[in-house]
Amino acid sequence: MGAVLIDKVIRRAGNGAAVDIVVSVGAKNRGITGVDPWRSRLCLRITEKPVQGRANTAIIRMFSKILGVSEKDVRITAGKKSTLKTVEIDLDLEDVKACLNRVLGED
Repeated sequence: MGAVLIDKVIRRAGNGAAVDIVVSVGAKNRGITGVDPWRSRLCLRITEKPVQGRANTAIIRMFSKILGVSEKDVRITAGKKSTLKTVEIDLDLEDVKACLNRVLGED
């Protein structure tokens, strides 16, 4: 079921992929926690607070680490001051899906 939900939160963007996310900031633990089927967004928890761009930097670092790409290949293109964001990654759509499914335990 998770693989089907991933298809609802990710799409092709240029030569890469765009992922719609919802972020819980100031959390006790960090990580990807699943897919919100109502919002059609990937759920992230980060420990940083949304002060001076720290939360956005943490999101970029998290995606960079999970996907094995440089931080310069990950950018927030929508929702920089919101908990609802769109992240674009310069990596093939299918590779992004495979990595996210692996993290969610759906491979």
